[in-house]
Amino acid sequence: MTYIKLETISIEKEQLHIIRDDVFPFVGGGNKSRKALYYEEYMIKNGYNAIVTTGGIHSNHNRAMALIATRNNWPCHLVYHGKRERFFNECGNPQLVKATNATYEFVDTDKIASAMDQAVVSFKSLGLNPLYVTGGGHDLPGGLAYINATTELVSIFRQNNWFPKAIFLACGTGSTLAGIAAGLIKEQLSTKVIGVSIARNKGRAESVISDFSSLLCKSQNITYQKNYKIKDDYLYGGYESYTSKMKIWLADIIKKTGIIFDTTYSGKALWGAYSYAKEREIELKDILFWHTGGILNYLAQQ
Repeated sequence: MTYIKLETISIEKEQLHIIRDDVFPFVGGGNKSRKALYYEEYMIKNGYNAIVTTGGIHSNHNRAMALIATRNNWPCHLVYHGKRERFFNECGNPQLVKATNATYEFVDTDKIASAMDQAVVSFKSLGLNPLYVTGGGHDLPGGLAYINATTELVSIFRQNNWFPKAIFLACGTGSTLAGIAAGLIKEQLSTKVIGVSIARNKGRAESVISDFSSLLCKSQNITYQKNYKIKDDYLYGGYESYTSKMKIWLADIIKKTGIIFDTTYSGKALWGAYSYAKEREIELKDILFWHTGGILNYLAQQ
């Protein structure tokens, strides 16, 4: 499904173009919803009828996959890394998952792979054909979602004869960024992609993205090239961490634009993109920000 909503907002009297995947038309929106529809299509086409995947307590990916599974009457098992108590006590993504037919368990990070493998075996013993979905949608269907979205976006660029110098977005597992990067290569566009890391250090993030972007390029019969970079200057301690200055700044942006930016994903990335541009004296009008969602994470913020 292609759906691109491009609009312009004002930040401190400067114009910034943004892609609104936060309003992508599937429950909860965001990049994980866009990917989930591609997984759904892939599963139907290839005869899969159950899902096994993983994520953190407030995983947008888990929420989207659980909803896709429920509407197709597919069993879905989610392996969470995080505290059971937090999952049952908090709202946002956990609340939507609890409304579905998904089953779930809670394990330490080093037990995720074995728990997922066991879930696959259990589904197969029931005569099902489960799809093992890498956390965050780090598989070909998830990457293809953003190759196609980028193709659609580039057509808009060409229609308006405007091409950003760089595209900024939040970078978690890196699969969304890899898809956009591969899409730009496919469209032969020199625009760079800059991922604002929300959890991983630069070295780890770039290694994972390089592998996945290469795989995506191979699937499209295009030559891989590194057209992206990762900024880990705004981690502030890691996943779900932020500074009071950033939170206050984002609150002001929300009041002036009516667009929700959370402190875990897109808000952290917007702060990073803004800070990066200011530090290097880049005009905001020359870049594009890809809002990948996070409204449910915002609802769960303290």
